[in-house]
Amino acid sequence: MATAQPTGEPRNFPEDESMDPVGEPYPEQEPLTPEPGDDPPHPPFSPDNEPDIPQDPEAERVVSPEPLDP
Repeated sequence: MATAQPTGEPRNFPEDESMDPVGEPYPEQEPLTPEPGDDPPHPPFSPDNEPDIPQDPEAERVVSPEPLDP
């Protein structure tokens, strides 16, 4: 019994009209709303939003080698 050999061409599937093209947003998708108990959304990054971290005074200290006595 002979079996059908593939022709080397990809199979064509009918396009689904309800699917959006890749990379396009879904217009019918609602934005997510936070549920009770969820964390609030994070603001965009800004140095003004960052907490003040105290500087370590030892970080600025420069250690010089002791001079050699002749």
